[in-house]
Amino acid sequence: MKELMEDIASWHKETFDTTREAQVLKLAEEVKEAHVAESTEEWHKEMADVCFVLAALIYRYNDETSKAIFFTLWAVLREDDKKTIEHELELKFEKNKKRVWIKQPDGTYHHAPGTD
Repeated sequence: MKELMEDIASWHKETFDTTREAQVLKLAEEVKEAHVAESTEEWHKEMADVCFVLAALIYRYNDETSKAIFFTLWAVLREDDKKTIEHELELKFEKNKKRVWIKQPDGTYHHAPGTD
């Protein structure tokens, strides 16, 4: 998982002109989406998004709070959830590399519609 998150952070740095603060906003957005997931499958996908943002915060910005969040979360997850989230994160990374990204006024990025 560490290597995958480091790869994501490296790609993130090359792709996005953003700040730590904007990533914290993005994290809040992704956590809210995970919170309202209506199925376990959707929750796994949303948690992969949370981990994607945490990867940038941890390995690009060296954010200690994000490290604590990730490692606390990872410590309490069941093994099958960890495996599923990691798999979803791998899929999300490949998908995100193909997308067109649009910077928002708050410094976060959203993918352009239709670039899935």
